[in-house]
Amino acid sequence: MKLGNVPLAAAGGAVGIVLWAGFNLLTGAREPWDHSLFGVAYALSLACAAILGGLASSSPWVGGVAVTFAMLPVMMLFSGSGSLIVLGIFLLGILSLPAAALAWAGWYLARWLGR
Repeated sequence: MKLGNVPLAAAGGAVGIVLWAGFNLLTGAREPWDHSLFGVAYALSLACAAILGGLASSSPWVGGVAVTFAMLPVMMLFSGSGSLIVLGIFLLGILSLPAAALAWAGWYLARWLGR
């Protein structure tokens, strides 16, 4: 099954919201990156990005970026939108770069394996 850009973005957003909201609910953190276990959740989000990339028909980076940027509505829900929201968006952009790269890697791996 190959996903186009819109379904891929929707799937990435849904996976990301479940991941980040679940992380916040389990740890009690208002913002995921404020908790000491953020690295574990971020690694899981990178794995999700690679899997979504493997499901992409084209532009696999969309899934990786969507998983990462799904942290934004979760943070706004749990802590509101304060004066640091612009910095948060900038940091999410930086955090989405490895996710986009791994989504491309997943896409290439799926092509190499013939899926």
